[in-house]
Amino acid sequence: MILIKDLLFDTPIWLFVILGLAGVGCLSVGLRSLNPRLRNVGLAFLGITIVLILLNFTFETDKQICQRRTRQIVAAVDRRDVNAIADILDPQARLYAWNKFQIVSQAKNLADANSLQAVKITAISAQQVSRYQVDVRVSVTAQIGDKEISSGPISTNWKLTWLKREGLWQIVEIQLEPPRFGPGVIEAYLMNLFRSPMRTMDQEEHVPSPAPAPKLPEIPQTPHVSVPMDFQPTDATVLKPINPPPPTAIFVAPVVDKRVDTSKIGLNQEETQDIPIYAASASNPGNMVHDAMVAELKNMGYHVVDRAAAASDTISIDLQNFWCTETSTYKTQILASVRVADKSGKVLWSMRASGVNAKFGRSLSSENYSDSFSNATLKMVDSVLARPECQKALATP
Repeated sequence: MILIKDLLFDTPIWLFVILGLAGVGCLSVGLRSLNPRLRNVGLAFLGITIVLILLNFTFETDKQICQRRTRQIVAAVDRRDVNAIADILDPQARLYAWNKFQIVSQAKNLADANSLQAVKITAISAQQVSRYQVDVRVSVTAQIGDKEISSGPISTNWKLTWLKREGLWQIVEIQLEPPRFGPGVIEAYLMNLFRSPMRTMDQEEHVPSPAPAPKLPEIPQTPHVSVPMDFQPTDATVLKPINPPPPTAIFVAPVVDKRVDTSKIGLNQEETQDIPIYAASASNPGNMVHDAMVAELKNMGYHVVDRAAAASDTISIDLQNFWCTETSTYKTQILASVRVADKSGKVLWSMRASGVNAKFGRSLSSENYSDSFSNATLKMVDSVLARPECQKALATP
């Protein structure tokens, strides 16, 4: 698929030359020999060439987008534009020991301290690793110091790893590549600098040291999607308010997570390499299930309290599965055990409930994952509260 896209939208020069020469040759011979079939073949070759030219000028491939944005970040470093640099870096971006905060702040500090100027790209190439990752290799020259005292431009080679998340390409990792020629003095110097986040160049006093960066969440540096666990279903509930509402007070206990694998909540399996799906930092699937149960109880007219001591009945939930597999669609399943107990702890009713959801949508979208999880959770909760036996147990003081 990537190869076809490259041929259509990033056509190599040699293919243009072959198609053009074949078209001109067949057309010329066909006209001279009055051979309409050969003439039409020539016109077809020329037509294909024109269409490919139009496609190349109209559409950008993933590699072209990453190369263009690579030029933008190099230009931003030359301008000391920290906002533009920050926009191009992924929140989890790394330059060896430096995180995004340190990359952005030190880019300006070091450029100013060393009078960095005339930053230019001399060579650039891109390789599409997968649908969601592009590696860009770029050679950059720059002048250090004033023109009067500079010994000439220095040249360095870099590898930028770009990841596509939510439809946006951003840099997630920057690496300094070894020099093609020479002893690599500049590279060794920079490598030592990048591996010490809070150091400045040779500990020179005139280079300000950045403030300590906030600790970033421990999320793997691989393609992934983080999904907020907010209960926001797009489907409608099937439950109706109970009239008159029961006199009981209901407490929903915190959900107990009994999943076998609690590190992930799904996988994208559209490519040969599976892409993991995680719950966003500071949230977990149990929160969504708990919030869904509380919301639906209130919609039905139940009085929900936030303390077990104030409740006549308690709903306990053991979460056993919370998973979405994305291929051509989002397929989500929620599985939980639900119990209703009275004030003494006696179980009045229990069941194992499930909810599923399938939906189409833009690939690797945290919003689509959130919608699918919310809708599946809604179905699971509704299947519990719609049971007459459950309603009878919840009406028992």
